[in-house]
Amino acid sequence: MKNILLYLSLLSIVFGIGSGFLSVPYSAETLARGDHPLPAEFSTINPAGIQVSDRGPAMNMSYGSWLADSRQMTVAYTTSKFGGQLSTKGRYVGLTGMEYRTETPTDDPIAQFSSYGASFEIQYARMLNNMKLGIGLKTVTMELYTAGTKGYAIDAGLLLPVNNDLEVGLAVLNLGSFSGWGQDAPSFPVRIIGGSGMKFKSLPMNPRIMTSLEWTSQTSGLIFRLGDEITWKQLILRSGVMYSSEVLSFSGGFGINFGIYNISYGFQIGSQDLGIPHLIDISIQLPK
Repeated sequence: MKNILLYLSLLSIVFGIGSGFLSVPYSAETLARGDHPLPAEFSTINPAGIQVSDRGPAMNMSYGSWLADSRQMTVAYTTSKFGGQLSTKGRYVGLTGMEYRTETPTDDPIAQFSSYGASFEIQYARMLNNMKLGIGLKTVTMELYTAGTKGYAIDAGLLLPVNNDLEVGLAVLNLGSFSGWGQDAPSFPVRIIGGSGMKFKSLPMNPRIMTSLEWTSQTSGLIFRLGDEITWKQLILRSGVMYSSEVLSFSGGFGINFGIYNISYGFQIGSQDLGIPHLIDISIQLPK
């Protein structure tokens, strides 16, 4: 159980002005290697980076903890539709067991409540000449104590394969607005992320190195990320570093393939000292 004053101080760090949960990693893969605007089946932040297996559609379920003991759950589905790739995601990030108290010490709180943010989004990507373009639409609902708000936003991105080993990506995220809460209505955390990924196929375990640079409206300065993946048989090992003027964090994790199933795990250790986030994913390949 946490005091409401502690909660409000953490709120500005964890959720920014309420909508910062949209910057929380989607999955264990993203948490382990970082938010890069590059291809991934479920966890790409770039609408143009949607990947669909040749074996058909797939579903991914992710669950775990984020900073300050908040809980997160994401369910995603990808398939090939309308001459391109289609992805839908539903996610929830919340804190429970909050206590409302006054400045006068008491044994029992005045009330107990929870705070959460939830979103549903749909993304579509398609090749155009030698590049891939993507667009996403999302609806977001947030609730704090007895107050609530709802908003809508769009995402856009592109992915450009330079050659068989190098690709670059760009994503512009969370262009939208909220209603409710009057003058205190939150704003979306606008994010502009550019990055590149390089595969070294001639080296053992086929390493993939990813770098990205992000500007966001909710922090000062730029955010730099470096991530890597190496593959050994059915095992994928991932690690990453994130650096900004405010936070330094290290992350890692792994993924294991079992036929039509994939299990991934990711964690992050940061200088903000608000806990160690953990996420675990289960992906299932569905029949065509």
